[in-house]
Amino acid sequence: MQNFFKMGEQADALMNQGDTRQAISIYSDIGREMTRLRVVDLYVVGKITLGTLSALAKDEAWEPAFKIWTAKDGLYALGISGIEQGQISVYDAMLYRLISARLHGLASRPAQEAKAAVDETLAVIVDWARAEKQDSWLPFVVGTWLNCYDNITNGQIPSEWRREIESRTGLSATRAVWTYPVPDAWNLSWAA
Repeated sequence: MQNFFKMGEQADALMNQGDTRQAISIYSDIGREMTRLRVVDLYVVGKITLGTLSALAKDEAWEPAFKIWTAKDGLYALGISGIEQGQISVYDAMLYRLISARLHGLASRPAQEAKAAVDETLAVIVDWARAEKQDSWLPFVVGTWLNCYDNITNGQIPSEWRREIESRTGLSATRAVWTYPVPDAWNLSWAA
């Protein structure tokens, strides 16, 4: 397992340096090696799924990210299940929620339904950020909210939606570039 952790840390570092293709390649290598060894660990599968989603989000490659997010079988489906069952750190779970909110905003559905999914997903992050004194996350949330709303409304965000963001976050809902925090370290110390 330690080898998977080292490879995962290497992939995360490459992604954070902007080499998302190489990062995705390493995440895939980890998955292939786990499959070859017939060893499946939900933490590791969750981390490679989150890492791949993060790299795709960084590249704004939403179509392949959406396919991973909605996978019904295979390693990515298992990774999503592991993430949603709490097999990764809370910090990483919040990063997953940030990316999920963006994917909710891109999903083909009625505007109010998409807005409700985005609002519910991002409200959890706001509550967590405040409870854990992670206020540095709030600009990420505002940027994600604006980008989701922009997509849902085809660039015509109603002023009342902006006011909702401001009320929930305490920050100005001005145009923000979508970005996100880096994934948590590959270790299990958070579980201790």
